[in-house]
Amino acid sequence: MISTLPDISIIMPAKNGSPQIGRVLEAVFNQKCALSYEVIVVDSGSVDDTLEIVRRYPVRLHCISPEEFSHSRTRNYGARLATATRYLVFLNQDALPTDDQWLANLVRSMELFPDLKAVCATELTDDGNYFNVYGVASYVFQTSCTRGVHVIEPHVLERCQLLTKPEQRALFPFTTVCAIFDRLHFQERPFNEDVSWGEDLHWAVKNSADGYASGCSSLARVYHYHEYTEEEEGIKFFHLKRLYGELFEWSLAGSEDGDPATEKEDGSAPFFLRVAIFLTVKALSLLGRVHSFLLSCADDWVRS
Repeated sequence: MISTLPDISIIMPAKNGSPQIGRVLEAVFNQKCALSYEVIVVDSGSVDDTLEIVRRYPVRLHCISPEEFSHSRTRNYGARLATATRYLVFLNQDALPTDDQWLANLVRSMELFPDLKAVCATELTDDGNYFNVYGVASYVFQTSCTRGVHVIEPHVLERCQLLTKPEQRALFPFTTVCAIFDRLHFQERPFNEDVSWGEDLHWAVKNSADGYASGCSSLARVYHYHEYTEEEEGIKFFHLKRLYGELFEWSLAGSEDGDPATEKEDGSAPFFLRVAIFLTVKALSLLGRVHSFLLSCADDWVRS
């Protein structure tokens, strides 16, 4: 019997998303993808015309109260509603796919390496500049013509303890503004609902510590950028301070302007040693992947 369930569930948290949400949904339903998909919108108390706009599209709309919302809990709720057999995609209401290959390229990114459990898209500002790419991924994607997936390796943080705290943070270029997850893996390892903000970074660090890989892809891209008010910057810094303390034992107390990059690097290893450690970890990982690829090619040649 042929399954009528979709391959992919696209989950979109929403609140007062007009007018961006209409453009995003239009782009989503114009995707050219071989896999089937459904769209689930979880609205948390819109008072503008968001619900009217959403109902123009063939989505599954679910409404919750504003008090029920948190970034982790609402996304987990959407995932429980999903009927997809293969993948979950989380997409913000204001994250606009750059083209009609966005969804196909998310899937392609997941399938580049069989051990990837999640991959996020890169975010672009309206003028095309990269927004969410950190660390090695920033050098690969922003300063060259290279396109592909930057892999967040299993156990990468424990192997890079001599790096500074900002450099450790840069090991995890991952966001759920737009990200695709292996559904079965996410069912077993959903977002931690005790984390109300930064659930994506928290998940990526925990996923790596548990021995699994995720990544950041330049193949799938969305337009997404926020100008924060002074009050919003203060709230963001409060959450960053708590999250970075838990994940990296990194105190942001000295960053009066709220910028983690201003933290001092006292007590860290010399710069050249940190770079050598980081590059060695990435080189060993790359060699392992090349070795696996060559073995796969050899097996195919023998079978032929």
